[in-house]
Amino acid sequence: MQEASIIARAGKKQAVTVATNMAGRGVDIILGGVKPSPNSDEKEYQAQREQWQKEHDEVMQLGGLYVIGTERHESRRIDNQLRGRSGRQGDPGETRFFVSLQDDLMRIFGGEQISNLMTFFNLPEDQPLSHSMVSRAIEQAQVKVEGFNFDIRKHLVNFDDVLNKQREIVYALRKKMLFAIDDPDTFQKAIGEMFDDEIDVVLNTHGIAEEEMDETIMTRIVDELKTLVPIPQDEVTRLIQERNLIETKTYVLSVFQKEFKTRETNFGPDMWREIVKSIFLSTIDKYWTDHLTAIEDLREGINLRGYAQLDPLVEYKNEAYSLFEKTMADIPYEATRKILRVESVQSQDLAKRMVFSSASALNAFDAGSQKGEVKKPTHTHTSVTSEKKPGRNEPCWCGSGKKYKKCHWPD
Repeated sequence: MQEASIIARAGKKQAVTVATNMAGRGVDIILGGVKPSPNSDEKEYQAQREQWQKEHDEVMQLGGLYVIGTERHESRRIDNQLRGRSGRQGDPGETRFFVSLQDDLMRIFGGEQISNLMTFFNLPEDQPLSHSMVSRAIEQAQVKVEGFNFDIRKHLVNFDDVLNKQREIVYALRKKMLFAIDDPDTFQKAIGEMFDDEIDVVLNTHGIAEEEMDETIMTRIVDELKTLVPIPQDEVTRLIQERNLIETKTYVLSVFQKEFKTRETNFGPDMWREIVKSIFLSTIDKYWTDHLTAIEDLREGINLRGYAQLDPLVEYKNEAYSLFEKTMADIPYEATRKILRVESVQSQDLAKRMVFSSASALNAFDAGSQKGEVKKPTHTHTSVTSEKKPGRNEPCWCGSGKKYKKCHWPD
C-alpha cells in the first residue's frame, strides 16, 4: 500500500522516485501529483483543486514525466510497461534506457562485438552510444530470449500435462469412493468389483488354468487368496487342484460377500461404510503422495537422457506411465487386503477396539500362524478405542499379560 502511494506521487514537480521495474503497477501517475478528493468543505476543496491544476500545468509545460531505465529487461513487455509510465492519457512524457555492455543481455547477445567496435575506433569508455544499430541489436537479443523462454514454458506444460491427466484419474477414483457411501447398493457394488478384479489377478497371475502347476505354486495361490478373503484352505485347495477357475472365483466371491455382510451387521451399516471409506481414502492418499514424490525425482534427472540421444519428454511419459500403472495397481491391492482384516476385539475391560493390519505384513503373519507361531506385524496398527488408554506400565488391553509398553504401545 505504501509503495502505491509513493508511485502515485511521482508526477509532482521536481519529484525523483526510485522504484523497481514492476513497482506501482495499477497505479496512475498523474502529472502534478494526486488529485484532491471532494470533502465536506467546498471552499477548501476548490482551493486544493486550483493549486493542483496550477502544478499540473507547470509539469505539462516542462515536458511531463521522464522515465529513466537503468537496464533493458529480457522481455520487451516489461520495457513497454515502463515506457507506458510516461505519456499516459495523452500527457507529454519521455523515456530513456541506459544499458551497460556488462549487462547479461548484452554480454550474452553481441555485447562483445560492440565492445570491440568501441576499441577499434578508440572511443572513450564514458562516451555513450545512442545509434539505432545498438537499439536494433538489443531488440533482436530480446526476441531471442523471449523465444527461448517460450520454449521452456511450452516444455514445462508438456511435462505438466502428463501428471495432470494422472491427477484427474486418481481424483475421480477418490471422488467415487467418497460419494459412493451415500448409496449402499452402489457402495457394495464398487467394493465387490474391486475384489472381483483382485481375485482375477491372483488366479491369472499364477496360471490356475495351466496344466502344469506344482505344489509350491498351488500353495502360493492359496496363501494370496487367504490374505484377500478368509477362506477355508481345504475347500479352495480342492478347487484349485481341479483347475476349475470359474468355480474357484465364484466360491471366493461368495465367502467375501458373506464376510462383508457379517462385518456390516457387527459394526452397523453406517459405521461399516465409514470404516471401508476411511480405508480406501487413506490408501489412495498414501500411494498418490508416494507417486508424486517419485515423479518429482524422475523430473530432476530426465533431461540427462538427452545425452543418450533420447527425447526426455518421451522417456518421461513412458517412465511416468509405468509408475502410475504400479500406483493404480497398489491402491486396490492394499485396500482390499485391509477391509476383511477389520475385527471387533473384546479386551479385558470389555472395550471394543477396531484393529486392522496393512497388506504388506499379511503374508508373514499368515505364514507364522500356519506354523503355530504368532508373529507381530512390523507395521503400525491403526486403533480406535472408546475409552482412555492404559498407562505404559499397566497390563495391555489385549489380554496378552504383557505390559502395555511392551505390547501395543505405539511405535
